[in-house]
Amino acid sequence: MLIFVLLCWNSFAEAQLTKLRVGYSAISEVDMPAWVAKETKLFEKNGLDVQLVYFTGGTTAVLALVSGEVPICQVAGPAVVNSALAGSDIVMIAGGATAADYSLISGREITRPEQLKGGSVAVSNFGAASDFIARYALEKIGLTPGKDVSMVQAGGISDRLAAVLVGRVQATVLNPPASFIGQKKGLNVLADVAKLGLAFQNTGVATSRRFSREQPEIVRRYVRAQVEAVHRIYTDK
Repeated sequence: MLIFVLLCWNSFAEAQLTKLRVGYSAISEVDMPAWVAKETKLFEKNGLDVQLVYFTGGTTAVLALVSGEVPICQVAGPAVVNSALAGSDIVMIAGGATAADYSLISGREITRPEQLKGGSVAVSNFGAASDFIARYALEKIGLTPGKDVSMVQAGGISDRLAAVLVGRVQATVLNPPASFIGQKKGLNVLADVAKLGLAFQNTGVATSRRFSREQPEIVRRYVRAQVEAVHRIYTDK
């Protein structure tokens, strides 16, 4: 009888959770709040049954947001701004990471910026955070994107790291843990973007104004879970 009651209670509790698909645009430490909220059941605590969906790069993630494939997305500022400028109603509702924790990483044989001339630099997709940061870093070290180096789309962080390791491209921008892995494999850091003075909205929570109007309570619950996850990250070693 007790087992029956417990099973019924669990079924009832699950039925009270609001199902929600949430996108994220990179496999990196800036997306930890979403993963922590999922794995420590902070989403469930806030009444949400969240399915996390990976999209390669911010531009792809925002397209999914615009299309309604996901109503909420973990994504960095550049793709959100570009989408809004193009006329969408996408908006950032929680800041998340606010530092550009990327490094411009080059192949083993390239140790100086000038050696990149004539080569190619990989980004996830044009208009995404990696594209914006790569262009910024290149200009800071004296190179002009599109003139001194070619910009190519190569997919997610692991894909870009692999492209540099096999010599398909000469450099890319990576953030932890991929940047650490690259260095351990002998790749070089040509620029530490975090030290270049860039004020940058990294991964945060984005949604549409329409969804915020129609489902304000779901948005509040998600942001609350995000804040609780960040607190958990800082306090639970």
